[in-house]
Amino acid sequence: RYFSYVHMSTLTHDIFNNVGFADLPYHQFFESLFNSGYHQNSVIISFSDHAIRFGSAVDTDSNVHESKLPYLHIYIPDSFVLDGKNADEIRRILIENSRKLTSHFDIHATLRHILYGKEPVDEKYGVSLFTSISKKRTCSDAGILPQYCMCNSYEKLHLSQSIMEQTANFSVNHINNNLLKGV
Repeated sequence: RYFSYVHMSTLTHDIFNNVGFADLPYHQFFESLFNSGYHQNSVIISFSDHAIRFGSAVDTDSNVHESKLPYLHIYIPDSFVLDGKNADEIRRILIENSRKLTSHFDIHATLRHILYGKEPVDEKYGVSLFTSISKKRTCSDAGILPQYCMCNSYEKLHLSQSIMEQTANFSVNHINNNLLKGV
C-alpha cells in the first residue's frame, strides 16, 4: 500500500490569476495516472481548504460559497471493495452524501476507513464519507466553526471611515495595554 499527501498552496494563495498555471501540470498528472493504469487500484481524493482570500474575488457570492463549501472530488476505482460494499455501492453513498453537510474531518475518517477496512467510530467530528451521513447533522456536529457554517446568514456592514478608525484605534490600544500589563 502507498499513500501520498500533497499540499500545494503557494501557486494560487496570494494571486488569483495564477490558477491557470496549474491547469497543464494537473492535466498531465491525471492523464499519466490514468494512462498508466494506476487509477485501477487507487482511491484518489482531491480537495481544497478554502477559496481566494485576497483581492476583488473575495466579495463575490461564488467565493463566499467556496470558502464555506470547498471543492472535494473522490475517485473510486471499479475494483474497490470496503466493508462488503462494492465500488458502485460506495459511489452511490458518496453521491447521496454530496448533498449533506460534510467537513475536512470527514476526509480524515474516510482515510482511516480505507486504511483499517472498517468505519472509525472514535472520531470527535469526522464521519467516513463511505457511510451514510445524517441529514440532521449540524455544523457543530461536523466541527465546522460558525464563520464557515452555511447555515448562518451574514449582512455586509457599511461602516464610515470614522467608525473604522475608532474601532482600529480601540483594538490597538487594548492589545498594547495588555502587552504592557504582561497579559
